[in-house]
Amino acid sequence: MQPKIEIAQILNQQQFWRESTQFLARQKYDLHAMTICRTAKLGRHIDHCEKCKEVRISYNSCRNRNCPKCQATYREKWILKREEEVLDVPYFHTVFTVPHHLNFLFLKYPKEMYDLLFFAAWENIKTFGRVSLQGEMGMITVLHTWGQNLTLHPHLHCIIPGGALCNGKHWKCSDKTGKYLFPAKGLAKMFRAKLIQGIRKNELLRTILEGEVARNCFENEWVVYAKRPFGGAKQIIQ
Repeated sequence: MQPKIEIAQILNQQQFWRESTQFLARQKYDLHAMTICRTAKLGRHIDHCEKCKEVRISYNSCRNRNCPKCQATYREKWILKREEEVLDVPYFHTVFTVPHHLNFLFLKYPKEMYDLLFFAAWENIKTFGRVSLQGEMGMITVLHTWGQNLTLHPHLHCIIPGGALCNGKHWKCSDKTGKYLFPAKGLAKMFRAKLIQGIRKNELLRTILEGEVARNCFENEWVVYAKRPFGGAKQIIQ
């Protein structure tokens, strides 16, 4: 069903975002890509049917992963690839959330902070796997940068097999009851420690993490969700 109004129409009608200082250069690049997607500005291609001789001319897509016209195809391809990787073991849906006190760092230093976010989450799971299960774990991670109310809310959705590979041969389950991956409070404390440690080691970031910002990071509890889904790993991927 073709939508009555497309995102590209709104962006072309409301041009304020092009000059606004509220948008990052990368965000403007993405928005511009949406405005020219499947238009003459990106060229065209010709589809020719050898049987009926019909010729169809179509404009090229922008292939930007944020474009609503393009993302559906890439989303389905990504889902199919991830479903092929799923093991025949219980899986857990784990979410690593960053407190809003650090949002300004993600806006000012996005590359450094998002790299640290992935690093801290993986180091967390890897450490728990080695200490608790004496084995190597794995996970599929998806970054979400916005919350349901469309405000900045960096967090990671992780699909984690409920166990570890020991000595490269044997599989060891994480929890006999199958309800929890690891203690959520323990995961949250280690995640906080890993991320703050990474910030303090970074020359660009360490001078900023002091005073009120540092107090807020330590005084407030960090949230990590880690439970087994009702529908299995494929449900999380979808």
